[in-house]
Amino acid sequence: MYTGLYVFPFFAYHRKTVEKHGLSLGVAGDPGKLWILAREVAISARWCIITKKRGVSMRQKIQPYLEQVKENTWCIVTGYARIPLYKLNKQDVILIDSGIPEDGKGIVACLQKARLNVKAVLTSHKHPDHIGNHLLLRRTFGAKLYMSRYTAAACAEPMNQVESYLGIASYRNIAQMMVEEFVPDVVIDWRGDSLEAEGVRFGILHFPGHCAEHMGFVTADNVAYLADTVLSKKIVTKLRTSFCTCVELDLRSKEAASKLKYDRYILAHNEVCDSIEELAILNRDILQGKADLLASLAQDYVTLEELVRRLMIFTGNDMSSVHKIRGTHHNVHVLLDYLLDTGVFTCRARDGKLQYKKQ
Repeated sequence: MYTGLYVFPFFAYHRKTVEKHGLSLGVAGDPGKLWILAREVAISARWCIITKKRGVSMRQKIQPYLEQVKENTWCIVTGYARIPLYKLNKQDVILIDSGIPEDGKGIVACLQKARLNVKAVLTSHKHPDHIGNHLLLRRTFGAKLYMSRYTAAACAEPMNQVESYLGIASYRNIAQMMVEEFVPDVVIDWRGDSLEAEGVRFGILHFPGHCAEHMGFVTADNVAYLADTVLSKKIVTKLRTSFCTCVELDLRSKEAASKLKYDRYILAHNEVCDSIEELAILNRDILQGKADLLASLAQDYVTLEELVRRLMIFTGNDMSSVHKIRGTHHNVHVLLDYLLDTGVFTCRARDGKLQYKKQ
């Protein structure tokens, strides 16, 4: 297990950081408070890899290729994700998700080289990196597109995507990422336990939190696709941003994923593994650790802007980057909702500004 793995290496680092930025953290000139805050931050951040190094890049340039997972269950491996593929026969296949648009030509080339024909595409959720090539696959192979009602609404109109991004991306950003609006051929009942596509039954796994109607699938080979519920250790230990819409539900989903019992597991970003319990718990605890870290930075009443600034100090983020600041705003918004809902934070209004403090 990962318990306590990151506590002690970060204590000295955080103490120095608090001392360096003591004035902005509201504890300048008080050695006792400096040490208390440093200790609390170090313990709260025990699940987080917090260094001055750049975060891991989720995108690598490779030519997409096929990887067998078990029997008829395969993946298309790209530099960004693993896209599950289920073989109906030697020629016809079903994909689950379709990757980012930048990988579209490579994915089609990979399929055509293997002489595979895409009959259908199942959709885990609405984010552009999972629906980026749906239209391309429909136009190239005549693939039927399956998705939930909420995901279908998001794909039909970019405005329905904006609510997930909380200031990171505007309407025009989302419209550009989506390339073009579209509607599905089949609407999945997200509340159901399974669906049938091209004569094959797939199990449905319910993973709310990352976004609305976020789901995984189970193939006939007893292989589970977890979409974005669980990330690989390499990625989750270096990401600075919490990629979820509701922390409380996402924590529950990660907990539920840790209890799954399937033969193998496909993670969208970006791994195939034989067991999931330990990795799912690590994902859960890192997300909780990020919430704990934010709470530890609000010993006094502070505004949202100040919380963003403090979090960027401790995560070593580039404080001159508009993109990084907006991304941290998104992170803090989501974590704030969770901390307020669970009673960890209290909120007050002063001079037209909301201020937050750990209770």
